[in-house]
Amino acid sequence: MKILKQIVLPILVASSIIFNMAPAFAAKSRKGPLRSFGDYMQIINPVFASSLASQEKGFGHFALIYGQTWVTMHSAKLIANKGKWQPSKRPSIDGKKDRFDGMPSGHTASAWAAAAYVRTFSENYKYISIPLYVTAAVTGYSRVKAKEHTAGQVIAGAALAELVTYINSKLDWSNEYRSTNFYFGGNELTASFQFRL
Repeated sequence: MKILKQIVLPILVASSIIFNMAPAFAAKSRKGPLRSFGDYMQIINPVFASSLASQEKGFGHFALIYGQTWVTMHSAKLIANKGKWQPSKRPSIDGKKDRFDGMPSGHTASAWAAAAYVRTFSENYKYISIPLYVTAAVTGYSRVKAKEHTAGQVIAGAALAELVTYINSKLDWSNEYRSTNFYFGGNELTASFQFRL
């Protein structure tokens, strides 16, 4: 009952909000259910991971590590796009201009970062990383199938997420980080953000 109250319920509420409050996002990706699945999982996986993190190490810990993945990924995309690097070229689509901002896959990096975080840092919920990895892999596949990324760009997104998580797992700040951010229970809902490095 405790896991239902503290983790599953908040995740379902957050997922419902994401699905219902993003009609423009959903309309943009209605080229097929697989692509829509990937579009949503890049958001839902981190919501799951942040919910779990808030019960253990703290939301701030997840936010800092996820943020590092996000910044690194977008920096790589920017540099690759400016330099027109061939490995970062997105698959050619008829009638569209060549784009060189595909390395690494952002959807995959986002979904994979959540799975890597739970596997590495969760003490009580490591097993939840299995469905997170499965949905992250399907997200990566959806990007290749939609001709938005090459397989190499998807693998690079997953590798980046794993690398950032692994590096942080070896750093003192990460291992010593302790914070309690959210409490769901009883008749009250409290939230506090404590970023301690």
